[in-house]
Amino acid sequence: MAETPTIEYLEFLRDAISSDGAVDILEVGGGPQTFVHHPDARHTVLEFEEDTLATCNYADRKMIGDAQTFDFGSIKFDVVVFWNVLEHIPDPSLALSNVMATVREGGLVIIRGPSLKALKAIITRLTPHRFHVAFYKHILGHKNAGRAGHAPYVLSHFPKANADELDRFLGMAGFEKIFGQQYDGDQVTLLKEYSHALFQGYRIASRLGIVGIHREWMTAAAR
Repeated sequence: MAETPTIEYLEFLRDAISSDGAVDILEVGGGPQTFVHHPDARHTVLEFEEDTLATCNYADRKMIGDAQTFDFGSIKFDVVVFWNVLEHIPDPSLALSNVMATVREGGLVIIRGPSLKALKAIITRLTPHRFHVAFYKHILGHKNAGRAGHAPYVLSHFPKANADELDRFLGMAGFEKIFGQQYDGDQVTLLKEYSHALFQGYRIASRLGIVGIHREWMTAAAR
């Protein structure tokens, strides 16, 4: 599960992307749905895994490759999206540098990711993958959890993929931050619905560990 977009993000997106003419959108990392809807969108997905790329039925163009090194040639985009992706890439700044070169003047870079210091992220790193699959299946209700092309994916959290560092990098690259948000993720909300006792235990453990409740973050910058 890739997290439900917030109302604030959807309102920002509606105002930030022109409704006049086609919009070329690159999504780095694929999945069964897009998080940048536009009536005249032309979606390109760059994905490292063929099984995951096969689930991107909304994509007009599909490409296999590593965002850190992929050669886009002369292709340009109006919007570039990293949705739950950069924390899985060994060098997020290298991936950003490579992909940002494809953004047209006035274009957007949208990044969404988890807080790697939150208790949920810590638990995720300390538990085996089969535990994550069971959580997605039995608590979140995702029957395809763990199958090829479906979350949860094998974990790899790289510490450079944090909001402050990526914001600084975007600024140094000449992009202006125009939207930012932190919010509680779907997993925590659904845990509360599944078991109030488990949710309260999670909150207490989070406070005792002096780490945050599972916070997601989102940022967008314009060229």
